[in-house]
Amino acid sequence: MAFDLTGINDWIDERADKFFFRAVLTGVTAANSNVMTGMKSETKIPDLELLTDGILQDGSSCVTTDVGTMNIRQRSIDPKQFKILIKFCMTDLERKFINRILPAGSTYEGLAPLEQQFMFEIERRIRRVVEFNLWKGVEGGANADASLNLMDGLDEIISDEIVAATIPAGQQTSVAEDAANIVAAYDGMRKALPIDQFSDVNESGENQYILLTDPNSKRLYEEAYRATFTALPFNMEFRKDFIDGTSIQIVGTPGLFGESKSLMIKRAELLLGVDVEGEETSLTIDQGAGNDIDNVYVNGRFKMAPQIHFPGQIVTNNY
Repeated sequence: MAFDLTGINDWIDERADKFFFRAVLTGVTAANSNVMTGMKSETKIPDLELLTDGILQDGSSCVTTDVGTMNIRQRSIDPKQFKILIKFCMTDLERKFINRILPAGSTYEGLAPLEQQFMFEIERRIRRVVEFNLWKGVEGGANADASLNLMDGLDEIISDEIVAATIPAGQQTSVAEDAANIVAAYDGMRKALPIDQFSDVNESGENQYILLTDPNSKRLYEEAYRATFTALPFNMEFRKDFIDGTSIQIVGTPGLFGESKSLMIKRAELLLGVDVEGEETSLTIDQGAGNDIDNVYVNGRFKMAPQIHFPGQIVTNNY
């Protein structure tokens, strides 16, 4: 990668003491996930479920029947390895206006004094592509952005679970997320929760259900609710970003931007497997080795993969 300097003139009499960054997306999905560290390769996560009918028996009888099966399954998280390598030729900057703030001398050992600004922008861009990977990634796919062809994201995982029938049909809703229907869509997802989980709609913390959706759909729900009921949704915290009557928080998720679909899941069950938390922005700055005296490199390496712990306990819309 090189500097794209076509948008600025050669230095005349301008001065820049800092760069201004374009607003980009942040890692909303990662922030709402149950991050599991220490995963260098595929890891099995056990699921336990007691399957039984008739667990309560007649206590007045001496006859006892063995009832119940502990169903033990495994969910696999297979973190994929990603690497970052960005090359900067610092001498390219000498002809442009920022030569005034470059250090003295013809050899540059780093990005100083612009290092903080450059690294801040690089980290923001990495968080952006990580966010999109967690949803839109398809391992071996044909996305125009090759970064999205290295790992299966949540969209692909959910689609595979639907094909495998591990998400019950009754928990797969299909309601338009437009102004006329979005309140009904989100309330329908709440009603579609399995009976074992229905009591958890007022939980908080890691057991809290969240609804991950397009940021525009989140705002549309708030507007449609006010327009329909001339009131804000009711919840214990009196916040408008919750589904009415519950503690299910509506989370606008950049990875679903532009898509009319949503996922309702517990925070604890939205898994993100990594080796070291935050490793995707643990970058190093190195001068070129050997005869490469012209370039400065920003590089890094990290692992990640998303997974859904209990597909049978989630609700989807428009998948």
